[in-house]
Amino acid sequence: MKSYDKTLTRLILILTKLSNNELPTMNELSEEFNVGLRTIQRDIYQRLIYFPIEKNKLSKLQFISGFTLDRCSLENDEMLLIYLAMSQVKTLSNNFENKIDNIFSKLLNPSFTSSYFIKPNSFEQINMKSAKLKSIEKAIKNYHISHIELENIKTTIRPYKIVSIDGIWYLFAKDLEDEKIKTYTVSKIDKFKTTKEVFDLQIDIDEVLSNVHSGWFEDGNNFKVIVSINSNVAHYFKAKKVLSTQEIIEHKDDGSIVVEFEVSHDEDIDNIVKAWLPDIKVIEPVRYKDKLHNELKQYLEK
Repeated sequence: MKSYDKTLTRLILILTKLSNNELPTMNELSEEFNVGLRTIQRDIYQRLIYFPIEKNKLSKLQFISGFTLDRCSLENDEMLLIYLAMSQVKTLSNNFENKIDNIFSKLLNPSFTSSYFIKPNSFEQINMKSAKLKSIEKAIKNYHISHIELENIKTTIRPYKIVSIDGIWYLFAKDLEDEKIKTYTVSKIDKFKTTKEVFDLQIDIDEVLSNVHSGWFEDGNNFKVIVSINSNVAHYFKAKKVLSTQEIIEHKDDGSIVVEFEVSHDEDIDNIVKAWLPDIKVIEPVRYKDKLHNELKQYLEK
């Protein structure tokens, strides 16, 4: 089978697994298809970018709530491409046959139109073939301690992952000077040099990343933010967690709710709180409440 045939087959199998709600992890897909983890990440974040795929709390992949592959609407050339790939997949397992037949009937029906539109996330452009990226990928794969320079920073790190947070690419790594895990903006990295020294990975990086909410992540600085949400917007927070650590801790008689978040930096929650003003009120911590009050006061004075 040619390389592009293998890629198409793998992508369709991934989409079928998500459509069947099998909840695979990237590591499981890497092992099943006998490809590197970076290849699976490229599948999810580049090749399948227009499909609304997300990770749950356990780092398992799934379609966002309310989306199903049965409702996709594709152009003719896209239909043909997927049709040919699915033709190869159909014979691999009886579990896929009914689902694929259902998808075929809709892809090949010219009168079929979707009633749904889901806007995909936009990602910062990144050159996957650049020498810098290849060097970082190699250091991550081989667990090599590395030296990094960007802006006014020169330090030694343990590189863990290249991650996209809110569409911006970051290097997730431990700074050996203060032993804290941090994020470094990939586009701002001026120099990256690997050493021959190898480190042991003693933590579950995916578990740590599941609680990273912004590029301002600060290792070991977690704190709770408690807010009150007015009844007229409470349903938005009930329908979907705006952060993975969101927990509704109180339902009040007037329809309002009290919500708790665990974050590591003010910026993790700042834009969310400001976006829902005046229907949101910070209860704790008092420090953050006072900071927000002063910022709004300065804004109004200007």
